[in-house]
Amino acid sequence: MVTDKIKELAEIEAKAAELKISIEQERMVELAALPEKYGYSSMKELIAALKSVAGTKRRRRPSRRKPHRRFAGRGPRSPRRSRMAS
Repeated sequence: MVTDKIKELAEIEAKAAELKISIEQERMVELAALPEKYGYSSMKELIAALKSVAGTKRRRRPSRRKPHRRFAGRGPRSPRRSRMAS
């Protein structure tokens, strides 16, 4: 029946929520242990070492946008004249 499936779904969702919480807790413990594991006295030292290994980021100059194909090949736009003025 539908009600049995709804109950089963609620149980599975509860188990998934518990699993998510346990994963988050375990991840926090493992991340907190990283500096000691690699011989650093603090998290700041580990982060500084990782940044120095990664190097600096090269920043690219922003590229110029290509003109829209409708206007490609045209020079600077001049004000339009009305047909009546001709």
